[in-house]
Amino acid sequence: MTYEEFLKLIKEFKNYVDTYNTWNAQTAAHTAYTNFCRCLAGAARDQWDLINAIEDDEVRDDITFQYHVRETVILGNNA
Repeated sequence: MTYEEFLKLIKEFKNYVDTYNTWNAQTAAHTAYTNFCRCLAGAARDQWDLINAIEDDEVRDDITFQYHVRETVILGNNA
């Protein structure tokens, strides 16, 4: 996956989340993290797995998800 393809994937995934109002569901975080992870492969998936490891006191929510996506983009741009 090229960096451009990765950025397009993020844009399309955000559109999916917004269109289906995903963050209003009770299982929103699980759905977002699981579905986004399924879109990734190779190095992008490896980066995602490292970044979205949740610490004991951290909560999976929309803000944490956006932070993890941002960090994945930043790391991908530096690769």
